Amino acid sequence: MLEFKKNDPPFSLGVEWELQVVDQHTGHLTPKALTILEDINDPHFVKELFQSTLEINTDVCADVQAVEENFLQLLPLLEPAKEAYRVRYATTGTHPFSHFMERLVTPTPRYYDMIDRNQWIARRMAVYGLHVHVGARSGDHCIALKNFFLRFVPHLIALSASSPFWSGILTGLSSSRLTMYESLPTAGFPYDFQNWKAFEALIQSLIRSKSIQTLKDLCGICAQAQNMARLN
Repeated sequence: MLEFKKNDPPFSLGVEWELQVVDQHTGHLTPKALTILEDINDPHFVKELFQSTLEINTDVCADVQAVEENFLQLLPLLEPAKEAYRVRYATTGTHPFSHFMERLVTPTPRYYDMIDRNQWIARRMAVYGLHVHVGARSGDHCIALKNFFLRFVPHLIALSASSPFWSGILTGLSSSRLTMYESLPTAGFPYDFQNWKAFEALIQSLIRSKSIQTLKDLCGICAQAQNMARLN
């Protein structure tokens, strides 16, 4: 079963920000994230699927102002690497001209398994985003929040669209990232759950069918639930 991890107080925020690591001269993605992370040695900075990506995680914050303050404290830690390794950081949804097939996978069992299961689809996931996790009082409250925010998905996509290019091609899309991401079997528009029990039933079905192993394998079914529950 899924045990809900209650957040007290509710509506706390945790934000994950994925950054591209690019060569300062060519602008191409460069696989130096692991070296940078080793130098920083701070748990707020973590590796991602590809070695040209790093992620900044905030603490659990009470409000948006606290999130901003947290990022302002963390971002300076990236500065020394800029000159040491001749890199810069970018935040668009996709890199405009680096090719996804040139990306090096971060050597962890989870990422190797992801590539093994999804092959070419997973190798295209050189995409970048900012993820906001919202605390909830209960499982049903989590689902209610998810259902509420669904109506704002078009607005959020419009506001965040920043990926018209894909591997040097002008796609004609404002967000090619969205098209890349929704190709994953566990991604796409969230389902219309009415309560936590319905969400739990789907998760158990996905596990039994070996479609997923853990909640981390989900990309879009119920993003709010990923950090609020654990398998028991």
